[in-house]
Amino acid sequence: MKPFTENITKKSEKCKEEKSSEVKVESGQAKRISRGFIRAQNRNKKTRQIVPKNSLIVAMDLGRGEHCAWMCTTEKEPLDKIKISNNPHGIDEMLDRAEEVKKQNNLGKIVIAMEPTGHYWMNVAEYLTQNNYEYVLVHTVSVKREKEIACYRNAKSDFRDAEAIANLVSERKITYTQLPKDPLWAGLKASAKEYYLTEVNLISEGMRVASFMERVYPDYQSIFKDITKYTALACVLSLDHINGYEQMEFLAYARSHFTNRTSINKMKDFHTMVTSPGQWGCRTYEDGLCMPIKHAADRYKIALHQHEEAAQKLLSYYEQTGYAEYANSFTSLSSIFHASVLALIGDPQKYDSNRCILKFAGLDIKENQSGDYKGKTTIARRGDPLLRYVAYLGGFVLSQHDPLWEEKFLYYTNRIMRPLKKNQAFVALGCKYLRIIWTLCKNHVYYDPVKAEKGNDYHRTIA
Repeated sequence: MKPFTENITKKSEKCKEEKSSEVKVESGQAKRISRGFIRAQNRNKKTRQIVPKNSLIVAMDLGRGEHCAWMCTTEKEPLDKIKISNNPHGIDEMLDRAEEVKKQNNLGKIVIAMEPTGHYWMNVAEYLTQNNYEYVLVHTVSVKREKEIACYRNAKSDFRDAEAIANLVSERKITYTQLPKDPLWAGLKASAKEYYLTEVNLISEGMRVASFMERVYPDYQSIFKDITKYTALACVLSLDHINGYEQMEFLAYARSHFTNRTSINKMKDFHTMVTSPGQWGCRTYEDGLCMPIKHAADRYKIALHQHEEAAQKLLSYYEQTGYAEYANSFTSLSSIFHASVLALIGDPQKYDSNRCILKFAGLDIKENQSGDYKGKTTIARRGDPLLRYVAYLGGFVLSQHDPLWEEKFLYYTNRIMRPLKKNQAFVALGCKYLRIIWTLCKNHVYYDPVKAEKGNDYHRTIA
């Protein structure tokens, strides 16, 4: 634990020196310019370029059958409203009306804004991009709060929602999210989501199979430790034939599900257990649950095949990104882990700081203070929940299988000042993992465990 305490002390002293050196003198007074202040300035400039002062804002409230559009200036002056159908003809009608309003009021750029609810915005955004129109997105939480502020109640109507979106854009409260322009990154993200969706299905169906089996054949646990392994799953898939077949016929039928992946001896023991009278279990449900058990096992087998297929597709896209070589140098976690992180954050080159990754995942620290009061801080949880889950899982795995990360975990949980709970320590390790992966891919460097432990300024002596 000592190297980590020394490392943290050195980093804190270095940060103090950097902050004290970043000083600008104006009218005889010292003014500190922090990195956060510079980032806020750059963000303000960027939003003003996206939404110039003399713009026509066209805010859309999207629906399955039709959309509602509210047009106003950046001063929130209403100009027009229109309801259109959800198809290219309706979008063209809205764009023609926007061009007319723009000419009538001598306005400049047309800014089309939407709330990214559901999947309807993706088709609209793609069509706008094909027709050389820019679009911006507004956070759903901001729209909900804006309606409450404007009306003092959570009133809802199509044009009211569109007006709330327009007001937020006029105040430049927008996000920088856009549809991926590269099919590679779009396919990578879709494959990652499918991979974890099938993983959830595997867990749920596996628990269902185990629950059914424990109700009817609880003694199976003396034969199979895990009911979802190939041999056990093959036996469960063959339950409807177990009473009508002899032992050798049952073995041949069961082995057909997973060729060369099954144990014959365990299959024999399972057949003997099921066919023997007086076995422990609620046998009154044996006939009724035979079909549900088999169906649950069938669903597990399908989900297993889909899971493997999604993993192969994910790794295929991952190898094409050009970052696999550097991310895989961090050997404490598998390639599928690194591929998932890259899929969810997108191209690392579009982030100028590792803090952006943490904020995108909702792992940034939420302030909790007022005056002299300073309360406990938590993570914001305003970000991609799947990326947050992958980071947490990565921190947990690293704390169990990597000695350096296990030492870091022990330091977090046993330090004198503000010790962390286990889950908090897993989150902290997950944040460190995200920062390391971003650094490796951003700078095209290989993982160095000593540098990760000691910091960038640590120089190893070569004997």
